[in-house]
Amino acid sequence: MAGRVNSDNSKISLIPDPNNSVNDSPTRPSFLLIARNSVSAGSMAGITSTLMFHPLDLLRVKLQTTALTAPTAEASVVTSRHTAFQMFTRTVRMGGFKSLYTGLSFPLAAQALYKAVVFSTNEITRSILMEFRTKECYKAGIHHPPLKLGLTDTFFCGAIAGSVNASLFVTPVELVRNVLIAQQSKLMLQSVDLRSKISLGTTHLKGPMDVVRKVLKHEGVVGLWRGANVTIMRDALGCGMFFVMFDLGKKGFTTIVGEKYAAFKSIAGGAIAGIGYWAVALPLDTVKTLVQTRVSSQSTISIIKELAHQNSMSGLYKGWEVSFGRGVPAAAVTVATYDFCIRLLLEE
Repeated sequence: MAGRVNSDNSKISLIPDPNNSVNDSPTRPSFLLIARNSVSAGSMAGITSTLMFHPLDLLRVKLQTTALTAPTAEASVVTSRHTAFQMFTRTVRMGGFKSLYTGLSFPLAAQALYKAVVFSTNEITRSILMEFRTKECYKAGIHHPPLKLGLTDTFFCGAIAGSVNASLFVTPVELVRNVLIAQQSKLMLQSVDLRSKISLGTTHLKGPMDVVRKVLKHEGVVGLWRGANVTIMRDALGCGMFFVMFDLGKKGFTTIVGEKYAAFKSIAGGAIAGIGYWAVALPLDTVKTLVQTRVSSQSTISIIKELAHQNSMSGLYKGWEVSFGRGVPAAAVTVATYDFCIRLLLEE
């Protein structure tokens, strides 16, 4: 991220600033410094938020997998009427508290890449766009162009960052996680105690690498990117809205409290950004979960048609309370941790 100087304490922050300009070179870190700091701070931010909020992520996925009525009698055990609390209590009863961290290893390991890619790609895109606009202004004879990006530009840069991240990392990681969570849900539907050694008579995936091996065997490498189209769409729209709402949130709180309380503004802005992300991403996230976890391979369009046929388009918002209940504080923790780590790194 490009650095900026906060007027209250003269410290540089790498959280994107809507007023950041291409000519801020006196305080702008080098590309290598940006990369090092993004990876380090992004790792800590991602790991912290994942460890704190993965159980809510698991409940969200479980609720989303019930958005469509399964064609088996077993499915009646967990219906669309199940609330987040009922799903939580049933999960703990069947598998213990450790079952709330099913499929954790892959998302935890990937968070370093997630946050580094999103934040750094967003800022690099902003810089490229700013430089292009500046050059165009000089060509047109405007030698003092306004060096600010608008909210449309902010959305565009965030969307690029989300698309790149989803294309490279998010799709396969979430596929593995969702398959493991869906398997746990199936065991739960069959009233099998996950702490027992009862054989189901079917293949029981033992962990992330087992999922990868099975997908590679039956679908090839491309199978790991099942649901990539809707994942890219979700993260493009979601990340674009995330950065727009973050900018609006920080500007709004700056108007209220002034230039002080930088940590508070990061937390509050992050929370508002989380609301913005899930407001647009949740329906697509539900479709993605269904595409990745249904036994029969189905396209995004066929999933949406099936939802419409069952008159359950409201199922697109399945688990909304968990999504926002997790997404809002997780975004606040992510942004605040990222900003805190960046400040520590720049003080070295």
